[in-house]
Amino acid sequence: MNPNDYAHWAEFYDLDPRNLYIDDIAFYRDHAGRAGGEVLELGCGTGRVALPLARDGFRVTGLDHSPAMLRSFRRKLEREDAACRSRMTLVQGDMAQFELGRTFSLITIPFRSFQALVDPALRESCLACVKRHLDPGGTFIVDVFRPRGVLDHSWVQPEEKDWSTRDPDGRRITRYATQRAIDPDAQVIEVDFRFVVEEPSGAVSEVTDRLRLAYYYEGQIAALVERCGFRIKERLGHYDGTPIDRGSELILVGEPRESGEV
Repeated sequence: MNPNDYAHWAEFYDLDPRNLYIDDIAFYRDHAGRAGGEVLELGCGTGRVALPLARDGFRVTGLDHSPAMLRSFRRKLEREDAACRSRMTLVQGDMAQFELGRTFSLITIPFRSFQALVDPALRESCLACVKRHLDPGGTFIVDVFRPRGVLDHSWVQPEEKDWSTRDPDGRRITRYATQRAIDPDAQVIEVDFRFVVEEPSGAVSEVTDRLRLAYYYEGQIAALVERCGFRIKERLGHYDGTPIDRGSELILVGEPRESGEV
């Protein structure tokens, strides 16, 4: 099982019924409007955030390493009108090492995708790429989850049901999560997500994907972003403006520091 490839999850990603999967869209729409230029989304997945921006009239480039996620995105894009499709560019690539030959007014790494970079060197490489691709005065937004207290081995928990819903074909899809392992020294967790598919005929199948994710405390993610050449303008705990010490997220909104600026 290769971690973080979303090989199976891509099929079910857009079915997640929780508000957490839609709450951030208005937030990114607002920031795209403020930025007023082209948008680059790293870890664009199935287009959950990028596609609404393209519908709004923004030119958006979406980059993702998962072929399965991008296939799902392309299928959705085929159903959009020609104008929307013309504003959307998809790139299969590595957020820690990419060169697009241009800059953007807004670069985002929404909904915890940055945590897939468990190697510290890759995190810094990613942020260097972001800074190189960001317009002077442009905006960079990164979102990771906020740990509840200091995580230790008690974080490991047996499988629990996350959610259940029906897809357009009438199948019942149920997701289960297992908090499988943690390395508190490296600050890396492993989570298994098992999807059980019940067909209208009664047939049942299942698939499992594993995520291996870094986690951060507020001071750590802020220090990393600042060390890599950004000035933090806002620190938020949720997309509605909740203070960073109260929400489920650690959302940093930054801009590039000028050369020589401390």
